[in-house]
Amino acid sequence: MILSKQKQNYVLDKAIESIEKAYDYELDTSLYSKTFKLKYLLDIKSKGVTRQDVYKIYLYFYEKKLSKVTLYREEGNVEIEKDGHEEKFELISNLMFDRVRKIDDDKFRKIFPEYDLMEERNDILEELLGSKEESDNTKEATEEPDKQPVIVETKRPSLRKRFWIF
Repeated sequence: MILSKQKQNYVLDKAIESIEKAYDYELDTSLYSKTFKLKYLLDIKSKGVTRQDVYKIYLYFYEKKLSKVTLYREEGNVEIEKDGHEEKFELISNLMFDRVRKIDDDKFRKIFPEYDLMEERNDILEELLGSKEESDNTKEATEEPDKQPVIVETKRPSLRKRFWIF
């Protein structure tokens, strides 16, 4: 199907809406390409009755860049190539990665509801600052007039870390 630029932009706008409604995804990967298949619900009104149907949007990445988008509907599908739509493809790519991250976080929290993000942040801080032994035996740095110490308390009251703001 040959589409005008206006119709292609309309399809890409619908793709953005579809990504925002996505509740699950699948990933197919090969050596040079990856395909994300995002599932979303769409309200269909027919003869005064509204029902929700599951549809998919496929995002094709070639060499780590979004190259085409295919929006599937009951009546058919529409495929849009990247040519001439670089800005929208960048937006779609960013939205897709954010949505996939959120879907993964939601799935993880269903499996492990007791998981606390603060623990992860603390682990990352410890990795950045070195091991616990090194951070406990840190030497006081000479203070410069433009630096102010900031003390961050962690969940464990015995650990205190100092960060210097420049």
